[in-house]
Amino acid sequence: MLPIVMSLARLIWLFLLVPAIVASPGWAAEPAHVAEPAHLPPDVTSHQTLDLPGRVLHFTATAGSVRLRDGKESPLTDIAFVAYQIEQADAARRPVTFVFNGGPGMASAWLQVGGVGPWRVRLDPRTDGPSASPVPVPNADTWLDFTDLVFIDPPGTGYSPVLTTDSDARRRLWSVGGDIDALALAIRKWLDHSGRIVSPKYILGESYGGFRAPRLARKLQSEDGVGVSGLVLLSPLLDSHDESGFADALGWVDLLPTEVAVARALHGPVSRADLADVEAYAASDYLVDILRSEHDPAAADRLATRVAALTGLDPALVRRMRGRLDPDVFQQTVAPGRVASVYDGTVTRPNPTPRQLSASFPDPVLGGLAAPVTEAMLALYTGPLNWRPDRTYHLSNDAVFEHWDWGHGLSRPESLSALQAARSVDPHLRVMVAHGLFDLRTPYFGSVRLLGMLPHLDGVAPVVLRVYPGGHMFYFGDAARAALHDDARKVFDPSRPLEDTP
Repeated sequence: MLPIVMSLARLIWLFLLVPAIVASPGWAAEPAHVAEPAHLPPDVTSHQTLDLPGRVLHFTATAGSVRLRDGKESPLTDIAFVAYQIEQADAARRPVTFVFNGGPGMASAWLQVGGVGPWRVRLDPRTDGPSASPVPVPNADTWLDFTDLVFIDPPGTGYSPVLTTDSDARRRLWSVGGDIDALALAIRKWLDHSGRIVSPKYILGESYGGFRAPRLARKLQSEDGVGVSGLVLLSPLLDSHDESGFADALGWVDLLPTEVAVARALHGPVSRADLADVEAYAASDYLVDILRSEHDPAAADRLATRVAALTGLDPALVRRMRGRLDPDVFQQTVAPGRVASVYDGTVTRPNPTPRQLSASFPDPVLGGLAAPVTEAMLALYTGPLNWRPDRTYHLSNDAVFEHWDWGHGLSRPESLSALQAARSVDPHLRVMVAHGLFDLRTPYFGSVRLLGMLPHLDGVAPVVLRVYPGGHMFYFGDAARAALHDDARKVFDPSRPLEDTP
């Protein structure tokens, strides 16, 4: 009986083993492998020389991408970047700055070829349009003078594709929290791969990029083991209540000084110092009368009279708007027969539909400059960068903004809490906030008000605020771009107290 029993045992063992062998890796019965999405082209590094007034910069330019994966090691996205690094620099001392534009849904090209990169495109928002020359020229105000630069395009922008087909994963990438997680991981991977983990690290963000920056700094500090030395926030969205349709009175308070600045600029030069009377009024009597005016005819009358006098607009219109001039109305009335840009109220174009009381129209700045900025980036990619992905480059992607998940609950997200936490845990963190005086999209007085409300932190470096002539992308103006360069250089010099900045 024993031989028979052993034979049966062997048969049972083989019956159990065979399926396991057939299913093991390398055998014909292996389940079909799902091919990964193709990568963007391999990274390309070139050596560049830039002749500028008073100096010559020798640097490497690397165009490439960082692949991110989900918890199951499935591809999520390829994050495209362009990195400029001065040659033969001491990595332990040379700063590196990660650069983001906003939207959400914008590539980083606006800052790269508009303000801080080694090449820029000559554009004047007041006179240029889509047919303007997109030829990049050396940028005498490049921040390569004091920091290396890594321009990052978030998922769905530039050449950065969203690779995952999982609907939840895609939604996560286009959300407040998921965006920060992805970009922080991309920064960490770039630092590790490039051997720059010991370098002083900074973040430059514009608009929604200014919203990202404090949250990125806090995420890198607390979860990714990466310290951040400083933040530069240009035209930042610090509190997303600005996206809520002016449901509260503070939205009107933030906007009024910019509207008056625009109206006065139509008659001559204006600086922030010229708006001291408006700022004082906006934060006092204007706010009080807005809160009272719906049920207090005297308050409503004071509002209409004072706002009409400050802006020079038709008193009947101002009275009808009850002293609250939303950007759409202001854009179509501040310059008769013309429409003003929400990104710079002093930039106007002829009204394409003058017989319509309310109409949509292409923004004079964003619609006017998007084409040459895109073409300038493509010229860099096909020229000195020599990186040619076989896909469409997206300067902006409306789908990102339309599907953006701002979160759920009673309040919309803000970045002031992250900013304060980052400053509290690192008293050496250096922060500069900069705005354009004529920006109706993210008015400078919003940051004045919000930063003024931050509790004082003993021993912590102060937040420096600068306001320049110009709009949302004020750096297209030669004087503002040069002033920003000089002010930012001081942020990157830890030996200089920020309060000494003029």
